[in-house]
Amino acid sequence: MGGLVARMTDREWKRLLESRIVKFRPHRFSSAAPRDLRQILSAQASGQPIIFENGAFVKEPVSHTLRYERLAGFFSESVIKTRELIERCYVYLRSILRIDPRILRTRAPSLAVFLGIALLTLSVFPLLQGFENKRLASSQVMGAATEAFEDLQSGGVSMLNADYATAHTDLSRAYDGFSQAVESLQGLGSLINAMPQTEEGRTLLLAGQDATLALQYLSAGMDNFQSLRLGPSGLVSETDRSPDLIAGLQNFQEALKYLTSLKSELQSVRLDSIPQEYRDRVASMTQMLDKLTPGISELIKLHELLIGFLEGDKTYLMLFQNSRELRATGGFIGTYGIISLHQGQIANLKIESVYNPDGQLKDRIVPPLPLQQYLTTQWGLRDSNWFFDFPQSAREAADFLDREVGQKVDGVMAFTPALFERLMQLVGPIAMPEYGEVLTAENFTDVVQYRTSVAYDRVLNQPKKFLADFAPRLLLRLNGLTSDGWLQFLDIIVQSLQRKDILLTSFSPDVQGKFSELRWTGAVREAPSDYLAIVDSNVGAGKTDQNISEDITLESQIQSDGSVDHRLHIHLTYRKGSEKLFPVNKTYARVYVPKGSYVLSAVGFDALPHPAANSGILDPQVALLESNMEQHEGNVFVSEESGKTVFAGWIIMTPDTARDLLLVYRTPKIALKSGDLWSYSMLFQRQPGGRGRTYHANIQLPAVASVLKTYPDAVATDGSLRFEGTQDFDTAWGAVYQ
Repeated sequence: MGGLVARMTDREWKRLLESRIVKFRPHRFSSAAPRDLRQILSAQASGQPIIFENGAFVKEPVSHTLRYERLAGFFSESVIKTRELIERCYVYLRSILRIDPRILRTRAPSLAVFLGIALLTLSVFPLLQGFENKRLASSQVMGAATEAFEDLQSGGVSMLNADYATAHTDLSRAYDGFSQAVESLQGLGSLINAMPQTEEGRTLLLAGQDATLALQYLSAGMDNFQSLRLGPSGLVSETDRSPDLIAGLQNFQEALKYLTSLKSELQSVRLDSIPQEYRDRVASMTQMLDKLTPGISELIKLHELLIGFLEGDKTYLMLFQNSRELRATGGFIGTYGIISLHQGQIANLKIESVYNPDGQLKDRIVPPLPLQQYLTTQWGLRDSNWFFDFPQSAREAADFLDREVGQKVDGVMAFTPALFERLMQLVGPIAMPEYGEVLTAENFTDVVQYRTSVAYDRVLNQPKKFLADFAPRLLLRLNGLTSDGWLQFLDIIVQSLQRKDILLTSFSPDVQGKFSELRWTGAVREAPSDYLAIVDSNVGAGKTDQNISEDITLESQIQSDGSVDHRLHIHLTYRKGSEKLFPVNKTYARVYVPKGSYVLSAVGFDALPHPAANSGILDPQVALLESNMEQHEGNVFVSEESGKTVFAGWIIMTPDTARDLLLVYRTPKIALKSGDLWSYSMLFQRQPGGRGRTYHANIQLPAVASVLKTYPDAVATDGSLRFEGTQDFDTAWGAVYQ
C-alpha cells in the first residue's frame, strides 16, 4: 500500500495539506502539521505506528500493523463524542421517536455515528426540515409532485397529512436506512486495504480521508449546537459565553463539502474493480450520502437563518395573544413586548399592556367594519391581527407601533398561552412570592389572566408587570436545562411552530424567505387543488372561546368538469365557563375557499348588517378588503382576501347553547386532469390558537370513476371516500381517480 502514497499527485497532496487531515492514534486524533502529512501517510501505508513527541512526528519499529481503518477515521474521537451525545439523548429519542429500546442498544459503534447524524438531521432541528419536509413540505398538500403531475402520471400521488404519528413512522424507517448505510461506511478502511495499487485504490484512499474529515466537522458542529442555551441574557453557550454561530455554520459547511466530495469519489469508482464482497458496501455508502447531505444542507440553512435573525442589532415586536378571546392569528393582543438584541444577546426587554401605546395614538385609524360593530371606532395595536395571513397582520402591528410610540422593528413574533404551558411542563413550577402565586403548566393561563386583568395594583397601573417579572425567571430556568432538557426545549419550540402557537415574520426578505420555506410564518397557504380555512374572531371582549367546541362535516361532490359542490356543516357547542363580565360570545366567522367560489345557500348566521363606515384614516388593506365585499342571502358577506374567496357571517351565542350552520358553495374547476387521470386534494388550514375542532369529510367522486390512490388510506364505497380526525395541524386529504 506504500506505493499508493508515493504515487499521489501534487494536486492530491495539496488537497490533503489544505484539509489538515487528522493524525490517528488507537483512540484519539489531533490536527497534524502539514509538514508531517506525507510522513504520516507513508508510515501508515508501510505498517508503521505513528508516534508524536512534543508535537513532532517520529518513527518507531513496527510491532503491529496500524491499518487504514485509522485513516478512515471510524475509531476517532468524533465517534466517541457522538456516542456520548447519543447516551445523553437516549431518553429523548425513546420518548419522541417511540423507538424500541432494543434498537438503540444494538451495533453500538455504528449506531453511535448513525444516531448522532440522524439526531441533528432528522430530530433536533426537526424536527426541523425532517418533520416539515416529511410532514408538510414534502407533500405541501399532495406535494410538488402532485402539482407537476409526476406522481399522477404514474398512477400514484404524493400526499402526506400533518400528524406526528406519520412523522414518527417515517423517522423510524429513515433511521433504519441510515443505520445500515453507516455500518457499510465503516467498512471503508478494510476495503482500502483490500484494493490493489490502482487509480480506484487512490480514489478510495481520498474517500476515506473525506469521510474522516466530514465526521470530524460534523461532530464539531454538533458540539457547538449542543452547547447552546437560552438564558436571561439571550442565546449563550454552556459556559455563558456568546455562542459562535458562525463557527457552527462553518463546521457544517465543511462537513457538507467533504461529504459531497466523498460522494463524487465513490461514484467515480468502477464497481467491477472492487472485490465482490465490498461492492454492496459502496452502494450503501452512496445511498447514505443521498440521505445525509440534504439533512446537513438544512442544518446549514437553519444556522444561516439563526444568524440572519440575530446578527447585529435587531429589535423585534412580540405579541402575546390570548386564545380564549380568539382572533384571526391566535387571540386578542392584551400584552406586547419589545426585545432588542445585540449579537443574539438581550440588550433591552420591555413587556407591558397594549393599551399604553394605543393610548398614545393621535391618528384616527378606521378599523375593519366587524370591529366597529361591538368594540371600537378607533383601530390600534391591540386589534391589529385582524388578517388571517400573519405576515399581513404583522405589518399592521409594526405600523401601529411606529405610529404610536415611534418604534421601528425588524420583525414580529406572536405567541399563544399553549407555548408557555408546554414550557412550564418542562421547567416545573415557578414561584412568584411577591404575588403569592406558584405558576404551573396547569394554572398558567388562569393565573396570568387573573393577575394581568383583575388583581393588579390600580395605583401603579401596570397590569402586565406580572408577565414582565415572570419572563426573566423562565429564561433563568431554561438556561439551567440539562442536555436532555435542551433537546426537549427544542422539540417544544418546533411543536409550537407547527401548531402555530409561535408565528414569525421578519422584514428581511432573505430571513422571511427561509421562515416561509419552513412554514413558520402563519401565511395563508396556496393549494394545488381545493382549500378550506375556518377562522373565528371574537369581538365581544369575553374570554369564552375555550368553552366552545366545533364539529365540522364537509360533503364534497366532484363534478365531471372538475368543479366541486360543497355542503359545509358546522356544529357549535358552548359550555358555560368562568367568564362573568362578557359571557355572550360574539364571533365574526370567515370561511376561506378557492378564489372564484360562490355561495349557493347559507343557513344559521345571525342577521347583523355591518355598520356605516366611520370617518378617519383608511388603512389601504382594509379599504381594499371592504371595497369588494357584497352581502348575499343567508346573512353572508362575500369578499376576497389573501388570494381566496371569503364567506363571512355573525355567530352570537350564549352559554349552554348549541348552533348549527350550513354553507353550500361551488368551487371553480379545481380537480386536476392529466390524460385519463384525475387528482383532487383538500388542504384544511388550521387557525392559530383555534378551538377544539373535529372534522368529517366525505368525497363523492363522479359517476363511474374508479379510485387509484387515496391519502390517508380510505376504502371507496359506491364512489364515496371518508376522512376524519382532529385538526391539530394543517390537514390534507385527497384521491387520484380515473
